[in-house]
Amino acid sequence: MNEVKQTISDEAYSMKLLPSSLRYLESTHKWVGFFSVLGFIMIGLLLVGSLFASSLIARLDQDSQSLLPIENVKFVYLGICLVYFFPIWYLYKFSRHTKKAIAEKNNFDLDQAFRYNKKYWKFLGILTIIVLIFYAIIICKTIAEIYA
Repeated sequence: MNEVKQTISDEAYSMKLLPSSLRYLESTHKWVGFFSVLGFIMIGLLLVGSLFASSLIARLDQDSQSLLPIENVKFVYLGICLVYFFPIWYLYKFSRHTKKAIAEKNNFDLDQAFRYNKKYWKFLGILTIIVLIFYAIIICKTIAEIYA
């Protein structure tokens, strides 16, 4: 069994990228960089929007007795920004390391780029599982209330 792992490890270490693969990575890092900058801009807009939304809602809803206190709306927005920040950061780091790896023909930076790419997809996978569980709970509660 160790022989197989060693062989796979050695083969992976000696693997080289084709020129077409480098072109794909170069094109990909540009788009990923664009979307990461766009993501950072969206986070900034969400933060500014949270300030305006909480003050606007507070003015409109002064007499209402809501389940969620109005002053907590900004914390919901901040939580969304925090969750949104990490995948955007991973995209940004993937883009920068890929660009540097291609320019300098540096395996370490390419390894770091793939590390951030893995972190991005792992984060999205975990977040997707959490959201699906949340949806399932809501659907079950709704069905239980309908038939209760």
